[in-house]
Amino acid sequence: MDVEDIINEAEQEEAALIAQAGSERFVANKGIYVQVNFNSNGVRLDPITNFVFDNTRFVSGDRGLLADVRVNGKLVKSSTFFDKTSLTTVDAFRKKLPTEADLLVDQKQFSKFVKFLKAPARSQPHVNMIDQTGLYKDAKTCEYYFVIYDTQEKLQQIVKTDSKITSTVYCEGVYAPKTKSYVRLDSTEEKFKNTARTLLNEVPEVLKDNKSTITLAWSFASLLSQLYYENKLYFPILFKYGEPGGGKSTLAKIIAAMLGYKSASDAIAFISTAQPLKMALAATNAFVVVSEEFVLVKNKEAQPIAILKLVYNRDKVERGETNKQNSVSQLSAPLIIQGNTYVTNEAVADRCLPVHVRKADRAMKQAAVAKLLRADFSHFLYPYLLYLIERQDKWHEWFTRAEEIVGRTDGDQRAYNAASAVVFGILMMNDLAEHVGANQISPETINKIIESIMEQRSISNPEEPYIRFIKFVQDKHTDENVSKEKQTLLDGKRFWLSKTYWVEKFLEDVKSKGQEAGQNDLLASLAEQPFVEGGKEGIVKHIYQKTVRAIGIDIEALAKQVPEIRAELWNDIRLTNSRLEAEYMAKDLKGSVEHESGKEEGKKEVLGKLEQLKAWLNEDQLKAFKRQGFYND
Repeated sequence: MDVEDIINEAEQEEAALIAQAGSERFVANKGIYVQVNFNSNGVRLDPITNFVFDNTRFVSGDRGLLADVRVNGKLVKSSTFFDKTSLTTVDAFRKKLPTEADLLVDQKQFSKFVKFLKAPARSQPHVNMIDQTGLYKDAKTCEYYFVIYDTQEKLQQIVKTDSKITSTVYCEGVYAPKTKSYVRLDSTEEKFKNTARTLLNEVPEVLKDNKSTITLAWSFASLLSQLYYENKLYFPILFKYGEPGGGKSTLAKIIAAMLGYKSASDAIAFISTAQPLKMALAATNAFVVVSEEFVLVKNKEAQPIAILKLVYNRDKVERGETNKQNSVSQLSAPLIIQGNTYVTNEAVADRCLPVHVRKADRAMKQAAVAKLLRADFSHFLYPYLLYLIERQDKWHEWFTRAEEIVGRTDGDQRAYNAASAVVFGILMMNDLAEHVGANQISPETINKIIESIMEQRSISNPEEPYIRFIKFVQDKHTDENVSKEKQTLLDGKRFWLSKTYWVEKFLEDVKSKGQEAGQNDLLASLAEQPFVEGGKEGIVKHIYQKTVRAIGIDIEALAKQVPEIRAELWNDIRLTNSRLEAEYMAKDLKGSVEHESGKEEGKKEVLGKLEQLKAWLNEDQLKAFKRQGFYND
């Protein structure tokens, strides 16, 4: 090739690059991006990167770009996500690049460069960006699809056979790989049907009184629990509790294996740091998480209660990172918790579907249970998700039917959510049973299950914390065999009790009965009541010659709101017939007057309450007060 040919070829190559650059004047050339500039000497090609993008795609919802990054022709990072923020400034963009890659443009050039980068994405299918494994709805086609990792930790998108979804899926969530459920892709139709028949025919027989059926139905419904949140409802937390040896763990292991746990014993602990639990709960919105033994430790109950509220509401939570940025995750996993005793904590109990498991509930012979535990349930989940996604036109029909079957629940929305979730799961089970030739749950059994759920919730969650607490105080104060510790005070129509003393006594009593309660939840419950003063922090009061933080109760207002706590039942609490009790009361009131001596308004208030008190005094008590200088006018 002579010199003229070389020059002509170079000019043709340059012309091609100029044409390719277009209005943005950028072009990919020999594994880098260059900027095409014109000057008096002709055309100048200025390298601005040492990388190029490959396989560039738009992320649905205008959330940014997804691309593979190649440096010097070598792939250094696949599926790098550049969100809208990182496509706004040069500095933000550089932070998203792999360390090997570099970019040399100013801010003015950068905006044009981004426009150039987006061009190839127009011809590529869009990407649906997700943060968790689980169930999703395609915005364009309104089709549902599942996303789950396989046993090789590769993300699988499960769609209908005739799906119109054209976008692919990319998971950005940092916790998604922490999911406990995986699918094996080598399951056959025969293995699936055999496994399904075992689940539907044998697992309901493990425990009496439909307790296994309730657990299994909840587990089926958990796969579609996202539908509840789409319909502005909530999906209950399953709480299996009872004495050791009843079968809680056995059932949990079977359910975990059915729903894709690699190890059926891979349960998450509530104790120690909460981060592993949060990570598991943030990894998915459809695949169950099983916890170890759940307890509320005194003065440490705030964190587990907060976590349970978050997962029940499927709320987002921020976590501070060392790079001074916050990662946001959503605690959405269907959750099974286990315990030896149920909790009296209102915040926990009200969000749960309780299943009380006793040794007497064991219905299956030990050999049969052992055989179930040895069964390979790993062939169930993937074929069932494929089957379920094909039946998505039936989901809302099952949902509506479950609502109709449960009917009204006397205004208890959470009880309704719990019962309808189980019935929804039963309808899913019956649909599958028809497909594989297994036993179906009869309408009569469904009605019995609804009744048992309502009954169990009323037993496990009887009264709000403040009612139980006030009844406890009233019962103990009128019991002559219980030392009153001089911790109460009548102040007009308001009854004051020492906050620390009575809260501790109440929590000790609850614990002695094998139950659990949360101090923070109790105080918050008291603080919400209009007839309670100082419910959370307490009010400084002078009680039996001691200055304490006290809680005040307007006994008449209480009786109006809670009729079973009648005002007259407090008579023995206000003042006993003991002259000594009256003298203590008189000294306390005198101390209150002296304490408020420099505050005219406070003194007047105390004296006014003394006048109200006079109507309750008998003759001996009145004499005791007069000896302290009261009522001698």
